Amino acid sequence: MKTFVALALLVLYSRAPGSAVERHEEILKIGPALSFGSYGDLSEVDGLLAGGLPGIELAVRCAKRLEIWGAYKFSKTEYRMGHGSDRIFRIDAFAGGLRWKPVRLKNGEPFVGVGLNGYFFSDDAFTPFILPVKSAFGPYVQGGGYLRLFRFLQVQLSARYNLVPHTEKWTTPNGTYHYRTDFSGLELSAGLLFCISGRQQVGVQ
Repeated sequence: MKTFVALALLVLYSRAPGSAVERHEEILKIGPALSFGSYGDLSEVDGLLAGGLPGIELAVRCAKRLEIWGAYKFSKTEYRMGHGSDRIFRIDAFAGGLRWKPVRLKNGEPFVGVGLNGYFFSDDAFTPFILPVKSAFGPYVQGGGYLRLFRFLQVQLSARYNLVPHTEKWTTPNGTYHYRTDFSGLELSAGLLFCISGRQQVGVQ
């Protein structure tokens, strides 16, 4: 009789408001992504980034609705300027910041975020193996969402506005020249993220 009463109380407690249940939470999301954007006044390499910037993105949950997000994109293009002169344009783009997910939906989560961009780039006709690297940094704001396909797989869609103005100053025997490489503008990104989940004890109200 005592055993029966103990089991009955245990079942009632497990169904009572405020009792703990298990829920799967994504701890880490990582996968390939492709970005398309307006890169401002990159006039000398106009059209070279039209195919987008491929790379990898990841997000790590650091609080209930907060993620640390980061991305790395890379592109290298060789093209002929004329008169037998070949140029190489290379860009390494980094971004990192925080994403806040205000609500959790059945098949996904919207998010907004802020952070910092870093661009390392080179455009040179004469030193194709040791390129002079220039850099530019600036903030961004973004919004988008995750669409859950499976427990381990999500699609990510986002729009990001970058504010990364930059002017390179070159001094030559013929004078000083200012070369503007402005990475500011709207950037659209799509990715396929693989998720590592963990179990979390949560209360039922």
